[in-house]
Amino acid sequence: GEGDEGDDVEADGSSDTINSVRVKDADYNSVTLDVNTYWYGHGAAHGNWTVDYMHYRLDENRPLVAEDIFAGKRWKTALLDLTVEALEAEHGEELMLDDTDFLAKVVIDPDRWDLSDPYSLILQFQPYEVSYYAYGAPTARIPWGKLQDYLSEDADTYRY
Repeated sequence: GEGDEGDDVEADGSSDTINSVRVKDADYNSVTLDVNTYWYGHGAAHGNWTVDYMHYRLDENRPLVAEDIFAGKRWKTALLDLTVEALEAEHGEELMLDDTDFLAKVVIDPDRWDLSDPYSLILQFQPYEVSYYAYGAPTARIPWGKLQDYLSEDADTYRY
């Protein structure tokens, strides 16, 4: 793999990385992969890890895009506001949200969406993004009912 500077991070020996991919959900027209990466930089105090999802539309031969689920001009702002609300309700004092500007890009990324819950959109955060490392990789659950005004016409055909 190539690092940010174009260095071959697999050969430089400065860290160890483990990737795991498993099928989280699959049906006749889609598959969702649960992708976990753990890396340990040699000399670091501890390793770090991420959780992401890859949604693929088999029937359309393409990855899921945000516009498959959401429509209109207000959904991004609404999703950000509802995510912050859910994070505060679910994690309270454990949060470290001095500034939520960085979340605007995170919450609109389908790789952060767990679509497996029929009642809520689950947004996945990485360690350190919204809380301290030992707290883990928090999630925020937003009931689909709160998102109803922002869903695309075909959203139900894309979510599980």
